Amino acid sequence: MTRNKHIALWTCPRSRSTLMARAFEQLDGCLIFDEPLYALYLLKHGFDHPHRQAIIESCETNYENVIQQLTGNLPNGVSFSFQKYIAKHALPQFSRDWLKSLHNFFFN
Repeated sequence: MTRNKHIALWTCPRSRSTLMARAFEQLDGCLIFDEPLYALYLLKHGFDHPHRQAIIESCETNYENVIQQLTGNLPNGVSFSFQKYIAKHALPQFSRDWLKSLHNFFFN
């Protein structure tokens, strides 16, 4: 049996999306991914963020590895994942085929 139910929230900055993530965080069996594409965005875009280097060093920056983690089987004891994305972090140079494996919804 595959264990890969993933819910993805796509939003713009400052939209109260963190509140939604915190609500999902309270559910048993939920794994949260909070802006999992941000380190890649910082690395590829060159955006000047005060903690840029620390974020890049502490997060996965291999695109294929990130996508596998976001779409693959979940760890034991986890029923589903909730993934919060800022839409502009989905850079155009990367494939978007993986989005078909998520249950996507949008917040603005």
